[in-house]
Amino acid sequence: MLSRLREKVKHLISPIVDYLIKIGVTANMASVMGLIFSIAYLFSSWSKIIPLTLLFLVLSGLFDALDGEIARKTGRASRRGTLIDSTLDRVEDGLYMVGLLALGLNSYLVFLTMISSFMVSYLRAKADSFNINLEGVGIAERGDRIIIIALAIIIYYLYGTFCSEIIILILMVASMETCIERSIHILRQLE
Repeated sequence: MLSRLREKVKHLISPIVDYLIKIGVTANMASVMGLIFSIAYLFSSWSKIIPLTLLFLVLSGLFDALDGEIARKTGRASRRGTLIDSTLDRVEDGLYMVGLLALGLNSYLVFLTMISSFMVSYLRAKADSFNINLEGVGIAERGDRIIIIALAIIIYYLYGTFCSEIIILILMVASMETCIERSIHILRQLE
């Protein structure tokens, strides 16, 4: 869903990307910063310091958007960098879910959401191996999922666990829908 806004978002983050390049930050450094912020998110969620939890989640997601742009702008995009980025993204996705567990959300719900989220990413990777582009296919791409998790944390802060679980249930359903939509898209392309 957010991939449709990618060009507009590029204009917003372009000054940040330019500044990071100017001070010598590489795409891989940005990927590692995303991981560091996701670890900080996990520790703050364990401590139930919700404003920090939300801040670290947003920073982690921001650095996820920045790493690819840094690679493209510097002309240093590589398969090695893509592997590092994708691997760290999966670790971060797992940490986001563990953070929800730390906040006390239902473990079955979080586990099913994690599986469906990982499947969305797996299907994208598998499609890439077939040279099939899945950008914009489905309603729960990675950026969308991070925003929904942020919304769940805000709802948790304001209204408690049950209301937050409703948001995570929506995320799980959206992720499952994306898996189905992507699977159908891939199968049609393979005919």
